[in-house]
Amino acid sequence: MDQIWHNLYLGSMNDALDSTQHIRYNIKTIVTVMDKPIADGFHCKDITYHWINAKDHENQDLLTYFPMAYDMIDAAVTASTVVLVHCRRGISRSATIVISYLMQKLRKPYEEIRELVVANRPAIYPIDGFVDQLRLFESMAYGLDANDRRFRQYLLKTYGTAPEECLSKYVNIFDAMDVAVVARNSILVHLVDGISRSTTAIISYLMATLWRSSYEEKSLVSVLEDRLNQYFERLSVAEKLTPDLVYGPQYECIGCGEGLFNEIHVIRNDGSDKYKGMDVCGRVFIEPQRWMGWTKVTETVIRCQTCGQLVGRLGPIYPEIECKCGHHMDVKTRLTIRMINNKFKKVSQNQ
Repeated sequence: MDQIWHNLYLGSMNDALDSTQHIRYNIKTIVTVMDKPIADGFHCKDITYHWINAKDHENQDLLTYFPMAYDMIDAAVTASTVVLVHCRRGISRSATIVISYLMQKLRKPYEEIRELVVANRPAIYPIDGFVDQLRLFESMAYGLDANDRRFRQYLLKTYGTAPEECLSKYVNIFDAMDVAVVARNSILVHLVDGISRSTTAIISYLMATLWRSSYEEKSLVSVLEDRLNQYFERLSVAEKLTPDLVYGPQYECIGCGEGLFNEIHVIRNDGSDKYKGMDVCGRVFIEPQRWMGWTKVTETVIRCQTCGQLVGRLGPIYPEIECKCGHHMDVKTRLTIRMINNKFKKVSQNQ
């Protein structure tokens, strides 16, 4: 366990369970960043426990939990009581949360805060997906901005990815492991310290092996339904934290005038200079809408909830948008709905 900044400490699961450490450092708050909380039976008297549900993989969303984590940690910091943030090893997940807190608290960029944390705990190594989230957090001025197209596309990509896809980067390692396991041979997986990346590879292999059988019992549609529900939940959190949310013009059904979506829901790139002057395809892709409901979203067609007119199309498996036009080039998202031309119209400006 290491002191990172004033009364903020970063450590491991062992530190969080060690009552002698609690007494020695006078710990009053513990924030767990893992897929399971510390069991009640291991709670110590006079310590407040918080839990952020998170696995250590590339597509784990921590970004939308940064504001909640900030409140948990800052309550202890401002009260001048000691707070410990931890995950399994205190290297990736909890380090990401601590960095996000200090970025917001000190209003300083990712690289500078990472150096500060590394100076006090050299072993930290947030995985690439978490680093990307921290950089996006920085670009949004250390908060969540639901007006930001990059943020909205981040949510679509994160929650449109089924769990087994998160493991695709390890596929070659998995093949080698399978050969060794089937042959009952020993295999060593390592990197520099054998702490973070190599451990992640081994855990991922075991997860993938178990998921192969579990997916036979749980349909892909069911998995994607869970992800869609999580997407709406986390989007709602961000929208509530965005003080000047701008929905933009509304688009209505040609058949009956029912509102279908707003400009904010249209998926396109961020409008940077690199896209200016490029041809556009004219197709309109939008984010899933709550009115569609899960049943409609998993069908191949989407109909207006009022008049039943066909307004959009989608299959049960979400492909990425593959288009090189000035609107969709570099857009890498899932959970997208393709609207049908001439079935909707822009009608008003709502903010």
